[in-house]
Amino acid sequence: MAFRPVPTPFTHRQLQICTNQRAPETGKPSCGRHGGVELRERLKRAVKEGGKRGAVQVIGTSCLGVCPAEGVMVGLLPDHAWGVVGPDEEAALLAVLLNPEAPVGAGLSLPPPEP
Repeated sequence: MAFRPVPTPFTHRQLQICTNQRAPETGKPSCGRHGGVELRERLKRAVKEGGKRGAVQVIGTSCLGVCPAEGVMVGLLPDHAWGVVGPDEEAALLAVLLNPEAPVGAGLSLPPPEP
């Protein structure tokens, strides 16, 4: 076996939020500079306050491979939904996280990123 499975309290969804920080002099976009760290903290707190800590895990990641000019790249598992979240989409994404029966499209309506 390649790894040893261990029990976790997370049984439903995992939201991955890019928090990658590129140096400004690279001239490339960076989710960390577009509020990725702050988005992770707000959603993590909201999930806990909403009583969904065991059902949803909110984590920060390094680069997810798509660097939007504005907003933050996120991925929602096991839904395999990927998209860019800006200030206008944050409330809809939180609604999906707090209600496991909510359609994912309500929070992430963008198509999967291209390689």
